[in-house]
Amino acid sequence: MRQIVRLVLLAAGISLLLSSLCPLVDPQEFALLSAFGVIHPFLIILQVVLLVILLLISSRLVWIPAIALLCAIPSLPRYFSWDSPRDDAEAQYDILSYNVGAVNARSTSDIAALRSDLSSLSPDVVAFQECISAVADIMSDLPAYRYTYSHPLPGPAIYSKYPIRASGEIPFASRVNACIWTDIDLPEQRIRLYNLHLRSSHISQAADELIGNNSLSNKEAMDKSGLILRRFIGSSKIRAGEAQRVLDHSKETELPSIVCGDFNETPQSYTYSILAENRTDSYVERGRGLGISYQGRIPWLRIDYVLLPDSFSVLHHELQSWSHSDHAPVHVGFHLPMQEQ
Repeated sequence: MRQIVRLVLLAAGISLLLSSLCPLVDPQEFALLSAFGVIHPFLIILQVVLLVILLLISSRLVWIPAIALLCAIPSLPRYFSWDSPRDDAEAQYDILSYNVGAVNARSTSDIAALRSDLSSLSPDVVAFQECISAVADIMSDLPAYRYTYSHPLPGPAIYSKYPIRASGEIPFASRVNACIWTDIDLPEQRIRLYNLHLRSSHISQAADELIGNNSLSNKEAMDKSGLILRRFIGSSKIRAGEAQRVLDHSKETELPSIVCGDFNETPQSYTYSILAENRTDSYVERGRGLGISYQGRIPWLRIDYVLLPDSFSVLHHELQSWSHSDHAPVHVGFHLPMQEQ
């Protein structure tokens, strides 16, 4: 019995260690490892529970979850943030990144509510993913957003109160998934904004059936689980390649670059780690709570991000409680670096 307990503890500990390595390993080289990154926060909770139980019974095996948890410590701020917005200064500029969801946003009531919410919040820059013509019509009715650039709809779109001096696209293989960029002239300096929507895993429907359908047989549940795993692994390879193209493109400009959008990846992924290189995750800096941005049945997913240059100061990170989509809008306020006189 003791050997079985030891094996279970080792298996759970090794799983957490593997998930801790996900940001370092390109899924194009070892795709299966990327799946461990998705369940990383659940593996942390499991190890905490095991650690407490082993401490209570004074087991010598307590070292196993303890070591596993030590290896996971660097990832904790990406999942559990308890920072507060800065109250000592008003944000110099703000940006809203929002996957409006091409399906949900088609209803008349959602369109009317979205119009009201956007008009009330009125961020300086809006970056949509899955933007459709009805959403574009809303923005055309808001006179503050005189400058715009978009991928053929439905797709990413950028709306700005400040002049867009240059723009372009980093095309991906999918019609909906793409990355667009704009150079925006703020009064103090010009910045570049990348708005991206990386390849979807197309697992939401299968996950809904697996989670919500209690009548599935064991074989049907296994088949659904296998389908979800295969699709996620395959798409994670594509997302890593797309992210690398965005990273390479961003290195060709001397402008400070903000990267935002729907990455379709968790913070414990290679894709996130390379895009966050030399950038500040607004949630890590000023988020509060769990930061869950995906509002579908798949639990505990933070897949929508605003990554700012390290030289920028993040004043607030907020998830708006809008219900027009299965994603929550990410609203971030920031200051530019102080200019030398």
